[in-house]
Amino acid sequence: EICSSNLEKILQENESSRSDMIVLGWNIIQKNIDGKIVSRRNITQPKQKIFSNKEVVSKSIRSFSNNSRMYNLWNRIYKTSIIKNNKLKLREDLKLGEDVLFNFSFLEHANEVYFSDLDPYYTYEENSPTSIVNTSRMNYGFWKENFKALDSFSEIVKDEKLE
Repeated sequence: EICSSNLEKILQENESSRSDMIVLGWNIIQKNIDGKIVSRRNITQPKQKIFSNKEVVSKSIRSFSNNSRMYNLWNRIYKTSIIKNNKLKLREDLKLGEDVLFNFSFLEHANEVYFSDLDPYYTYEENSPTSIVNTSRMNYGFWKENFKALDSFSEIVKDEKLE
């Protein structure tokens, strides 16, 4: 879900930053089996612009263990020319991690990433047996593809210390 009152602010930040990618924050709301909210978390950080490809890769790798802010597709704005010029596509054969694989591919070509302090998105986590995450989580093949991509992506900064 996206809070529509933030759309104009997002468009303004997109216009002013002129970055290859804009990363937005979000709110996670967890519900119990009865549908009652049991916890709320906010994933955001202060505004920041990163200008080098190596710094983009380094920050992305750190975010996977910190707040997973760089994992998803839906909390960002992409420069379409990078997608088109590099023929980037989602892996349709994966049900888990296809978004992170796409982001790795995109970020290999990005030179500027802007982290916004806006958090317009709301995700709701429920204990649902029909969730794609529940049916995909234990598939070794999906995880193997994700780890291979992370290994390849990390080669870009292999000689640098990640702080």
